[in-house]
Amino acid sequence: MRCNLKRIGAAVALTMLVCFSTAHAQDAFEDEKGDSSIFLKDGGGFAHVNVSDTSVKLGHIFERTDKNYFFGFEVTGKLSGDFASLFESHKPSPEAKFNAFIGRKFLFSKKPNDQPTKGPLTDDWLTFRMGYRRARYKLLDEGNTFANQVRKQSFDGFSAIVAYNAQFKSKSDFVWFPAQFKSQIGLNFFTRSNVGQGDKNFEPGVGLFFSKEGAPTRVIGGISISLRDGKARVGLVAGYNF
Repeated sequence: MRCNLKRIGAAVALTMLVCFSTAHAQDAFEDEKGDSSIFLKDGGGFAHVNVSDTSVKLGHIFERTDKNYFFGFEVTGKLSGDFASLFESHKPSPEAKFNAFIGRKFLFSKKPNDQPTKGPLTDDWLTFRMGYRRARYKLLDEGNTFANQVRKQSFDGFSAIVAYNAQFKSKSDFVWFPAQFKSQIGLNFFTRSNVGQGDKNFEPGVGLFFSKEGAPTRVIGGISISLRDGKARVGLVAGYNF
């Protein structure tokens, strides 16, 4: 399969069009080889171009918001010819994959409208997928005559994957106490996220805190600044330890 520069531009444009036109499109959580352990469930069509792997992936996820199940498919094809020579020094062997999958949502979590205020688990889903792939390689057989040493051969493979994914609320804190202040002044770098809830957010921040001498965990007071939805939020804290 050959692909010129015009086709590359069309593929990239298609990727942007499909991914941005669906609010819940599949995300490209994959490495340079196109592998991933994350299987998303939100409905919509998607198209990905993996430059390092020289591959294109197309698919669609069918989902009803009033149901707890979803299903879909994806087709992946290796690119060769002009596309590969543009980014790599060698041309990969063409390969095609087809996956079909079905999944179940909210096994141990609740729906967004029924989400409890407490608890770390915000969303979870179980996915079962079956796949078929075919690759065509050029093989060298030195035992044949020179004209027949190179031959093409196809290889077929099947796969079955059961994957469980979950979303959790996330909080992280890193506190640094400079030695010259005898552990009385601490800098707190933190993040807060709530990606599984309806009001998704990611909130980075920094704080300056004062503690008792020799007791860094006994905070007397401090101030923190965080960024959420493009707006700065300031927090003040005062402590009394006994």
